[in-house]
Amino acid sequence: MLSGVGELGIFTLDQATKALGQDIFFPGLFYNFVYAGEAQSKKAKAWISGKRKNVSSAVGEETQTLKLSFQYLDWFHLGFAYDELPQTSNDVQLPIIKTVTVPSTTPYEVADNDITTGNAANLKAYLPARGAWGEAGYRKRVTAAPAAKQFQVDTTNKKLIFHNSDAGATVQYAIMKTYASIDSIGYENSADSFGKLSFLGKGYGPEFPNGIMIYLPNITRSSIVSMDTSSDVPEFSIDFDANVPPGKRTPHQYFNLASAA
Repeated sequence: MLSGVGELGIFTLDQATKALGQDIFFPGLFYNFVYAGEAQSKKAKAWISGKRKNVSSAVGEETQTLKLSFQYLDWFHLGFAYDELPQTSNDVQLPIIKTVTVPSTTPYEVADNDITTGNAANLKAYLPARGAWGEAGYRKRVTAAPAAKQFQVDTTNKKLIFHNSDAGATVQYAIMKTYASIDSIGYENSADSFGKLSFLGKGYGPEFPNGIMIYLPNITRSSIVSMDTSSDVPEFSIDFDANVPPGKRTPHQYFNLASAA
């Protein structure tokens, strides 16, 4: 019997011809994998005792698939999930949400060094809770001294100025921030996919003292990633087709490591 698996890994097969210039390996920390087969059943029937019954059958078209699932997530696994080698992007503007409290006494101001003349017009503020200032809701951005339910962005002194009716209120606001460089997935107009892959693993069991190697030399993605958040830890799953390599008769290879010389 097989009591478990381990040492699971992915090898790329065609990165040498892409921007990376070499193939890579990474030890996938997979939570589960399912290697499944489907076969088309061909049946010959004949009339026997008043009913059509099978008199011969054979296996026709065969398809093997691999589903990889993982709960552990780092930056590289996220790129693998979305079939994109992570890359570095330049001059990226992103909305950053910040939470502050308006001072309870004058001046009713909040300093923020990220305020610039370039992002002031896009700054948005919201009070998330009901209080002495009224119901939860947005605050309108103005360029002069604010009235009730308004706020001013002071680009010269890099601060937000609120009306005194908002004293003591918690404020959440979104401000655009530009990053000179930042690692990204899905941002650039072009990116290299992981392409063709090989899958490798090791099976453990009492009948296999040294384990058995499980090798799928050629797999290609057949689905986009799905993310399931219904459990305590979100799970990512990807489907692959297991292809028969040239010159071989099956998409899988098993090796008994106890017999290795």
